[in-house]
Amino acid sequence: MSILKRKKTVEKTDLPKENEIEEKTSLDLETSTVNVKSKKDRASFIKESCEQIAEADRQIEEARMEYQAVTSYLTDIQKMDLMPEDNRKTLEDAARNIILLTRERSKYQSSEMKLSDLQFRNVARYEKDMIKEIKHMRDNEQYQLKIENDMRHLEKEKSSWKRKKNEIIYNQQYLKRLAVVAAVLLLILFGMFSIIAGLFELDMKIPFIMSIVLGVLITIYIIYEARKNQYEVLVVGQKLNRAISLLNKVKIKCVNNTNALDYMYQKFMVQNSMELQQLWEQYLLAKKAEEKYRSNTDSLNYYNTILMSELKQANLQDCEIWIYQAAAIIDSKEMVEIRHKLNVKRQKLRDRIDFNFKVKKEQVDAIIEIMNKNPEYKEEISQLLKTYEVVLKE
Repeated sequence: MSILKRKKTVEKTDLPKENEIEEKTSLDLETSTVNVKSKKDRASFIKESCEQIAEADRQIEEARMEYQAVTSYLTDIQKMDLMPEDNRKTLEDAARNIILLTRERSKYQSSEMKLSDLQFRNVARYEKDMIKEIKHMRDNEQYQLKIENDMRHLEKEKSSWKRKKNEIIYNQQYLKRLAVVAAVLLLILFGMFSIIAGLFELDMKIPFIMSIVLGVLITIYIIYEARKNQYEVLVVGQKLNRAISLLNKVKIKCVNNTNALDYMYQKFMVQNSMELQQLWEQYLLAKKAEEKYRSNTDSLNYYNTILMSELKQANLQDCEIWIYQAAAIIDSKEMVEIRHKLNVKRQKLRDRIDFNFKVKKEQVDAIIEIMNKNPEYKEEISQLLKTYEVVLKE
């Protein structure tokens, strides 16, 4: 096959930029209001926004590093497609011998092996960091349970404050209706008393006075209850805003942690940390058994060296990984599957980056909006931003 017939494009790193993020996230954050006239509320709002911006930056950086690694892997695959035919043949011969020797060794281990070749190769790839990865996955799962529990409590609290606010609004409307009814009733009474006094020439001073006293009492009651309701609406509104703000923060944490867990599950081909722990233990047993059978080690090392040499000559970034994926070098279907999995991983990382750019943009826009609408607090807010080491790009 001529080298000119091979693909000549190389995967480019197409990480999204902050000003190119599309609006694509299933998370629906509720908008909470902030009392800009209260210094305490302003400081609390800026602090929470800066914390969310810092967390979004951390998530973006972490996802970018993984994204670069996955992109480098895809680029290596395309570099192999561009190899000259003679080098490709040498590479495929080495891969074929590595597969044969590995299968031969697997036969020796079959009595103790409880995991597939694919699982074995995958765990072997991350062997140095596996203890840390298991702990990281377990910690994230425990954190996910805590986040979900917090979300349930905050949803209940938010619903409770909403009901309370609606009750107060209903009471306020009831007072308005009572005021109208009382006014109409007093007018009717005054009219009746006036007619009776005119027709029968009776002294109606006492009924008039009693009616006035009744009207005054009703007015005092309405004014007292109305002011009480206004105060309660203000208090309940502040508590509702606080509950919404906390719920938004927890939702963001939930999405980020869920994305991280999904990526780790796919990365290690497991359902949970317990399964990964079992896989690791089985791998250690298999590796221990493997050490008992070294008869083909020299030959395997020889072909590994040839494979590594050819890949280094092709300027691959990670050559060693192909020792564990030699089958993909000679099997186009398996190589297509690897490409597909890498593209899925990369899309998940893009979505994670997009989401956190959106979170960061929403927080920055909220701060800028407050500063633009309330220029008298701009200097104070700028000082708070310096304290939290946040720089806005208006």
